[in-house]
Amino acid sequence: VARLFHPAGTTVEGTEISNAGLVCGTQDNGSVREGHVWIANGAFHLSTGLLPGRSRSFLYGLNYGGTTAGHSDGGGHLERAIIHTETAGITDVSGGWRSIATAINDTDRFCGWRVDGPFRAYVHDGLSSATAADALQSVWGLLTVALSLNNNGQVVGYDRDGANNTHAALWSPNGTSLPGGAGHDLNLVINGPAPSSAEHINDLGEIVGWDGYVQRAFRWNDLDGVTYLAPAGLLSNAQSINAHGVAVGWDDVGTLRAVSFDPVLGPRYLDTLIGSVSGVTLREAVDINDAGQILCRGLALDGGSWVATSFVLTPVPQARLASITVTPSAVVGGENASAVVSLDSPAPPGGVVVNLASSDPAIAQVSTSTVFLPEGITSVSFVVTTLPQAADETAAITASAAGVTRAAALTVEAPTPTSVSLNPASVRGGQDSMLTVTLSGAAPPAGLSLALTSSSPEASAPAVLPVDGGATQASTTVGTTPVALDRFVTLTATYNGVSAEGTLAIAAPRISLLAVSPTSVYGGFGATGTVTLDSVAPAGGLPLTLGANSPAAQVPPTATVPGGQTSVSYPVTTTP
Repeated sequence: VARLFHPAGTTVEGTEISNAGLVCGTQDNGSVREGHVWIANGAFHLSTGLLPGRSRSFLYGLNYGGTTAGHSDGGGHLERAIIHTETAGITDVSGGWRSIATAINDTDRFCGWRVDGPFRAYVHDGLSSATAADALQSVWGLLTVALSLNNNGQVVGYDRDGANNTHAALWSPNGTSLPGGAGHDLNLVINGPAPSSAEHINDLGEIVGWDGYVQRAFRWNDLDGVTYLAPAGLLSNAQSINAHGVAVGWDDVGTLRAVSFDPVLGPRYLDTLIGSVSGVTLREAVDINDAGQILCRGLALDGGSWVATSFVLTPVPQARLASITVTPSAVVGGENASAVVSLDSPAPPGGVVVNLASSDPAIAQVSTSTVFLPEGITSVSFVVTTLPQAADETAAITASAAGVTRAAALTVEAPTPTSVSLNPASVRGGQDSMLTVTLSGAAPPAGLSLALTSSSPEASAPAVLPVDGGATQASTTVGTTPVALDRFVTLTATYNGVSAEGTLAIAAPRISLLAVSPTSVYGGFGATGTVTLDSVAPAGGLPLTLGANSPAAQVPPTATVPGGQTSVSYPVTTTP
């Protein structure tokens, strides 16, 4: 907070702060009122002086280059519009008429009001222009006043009707009208017949002012129309708006209170933002520049007495919430993710508290509701825990600080099969194997069901394999049937569109024993041969090929082990 200073210690009334950080206004030492310019730190810069024969001067408008606009009067003379530059000094731009210059833009175009017959608003192209000041047309044909103009040449103010009510007015750069008639009665857009005034317009064409029989602050633009900035019934006014849409003004609850109307943070009483500054009371915020510096009027405590003066409020650099990231952006339910909150600059003294939340705690939960970034720190991490899900779900992890919210999406995936194992992995046909499916994560509390399929009917498993809640594995028995030849069967487990496979080897029976009884005979006598398998023959039997290594013994060329049996006998004949 910087108080505008004058060497004489007089009362100071600031009126505008430029984007260059200069302030204009008027000082009153009790005998002389004179226009002055200050630096935003409160230091006195220069005096405009007075027109010849006049005893007072007032400044209302100031542009980036330091040119000011206002009027000079007194000494028995009426108001005369003035422009002041550091090089040329004070210049009478009244054209001989009673007049005031209320605002000036960065191209030195200025506006105000004059009395050249009727009392009416005007706009002038600037000191270097040979063009005379142009009167702004009136809807009502009565008194008009121009209060502000932007760098695009748009002008706002008010038009007065026959009942002496003011109507907020917007004039196009040529001083005539927007489509629809001579002059634009912005009041009809705002609130019908109730009185109103357009106090200021920024370069985006956003307008602030007041309307209603009980004066109420508003903001207007082409896209959103009218937005009221204060509750109905509360006397209020918005007097300026910067390029970021932040407006300033006052409200009245029996005592005037300076207020800013932030589109993100909402209304904020400026006294609360300078709570550590003693001996200062802010009553009215009259202007704000694009850097967020606010010009206020109020009271300062001097030697035990309150003195009317003006102040410049310069924002303390504030670290704003820049982003929140979650890594990885997708996890299986039950796994943790790491989140990082980042500021756009190091945290200021006192640090920054960031509020954390999840859009659906049944999917994902933040490990803490707040994180604190101490002075100088730009980022901090925290853990996001997740819960098992039956299907893929998404939760938004949000971080909020100083009216700014950032969010990051976290996908929590349902568990899926990652492997299928068989124990043993190789069996003789007819033997069982234990199939185990392993998941990528825990099953949800209600459990889930896996689909099982086999590539061959020679290995059979249940079509559905339940997995208990919280479990990461489930097992079942796979039955096999005897086979005539070795086979490899693929068992597949599927869930949520993801599959895993395992292979079971089913071996055909092997001959485990060949026996002849008796083992010794006289030639011409017979014997019996028996072939024994290590497992049962398949349905349809298992054909065997027989032979002997001597013509003295003869056997059939083939024999078949019947299905389901493990042996077959055949005759052996001999010759003498």
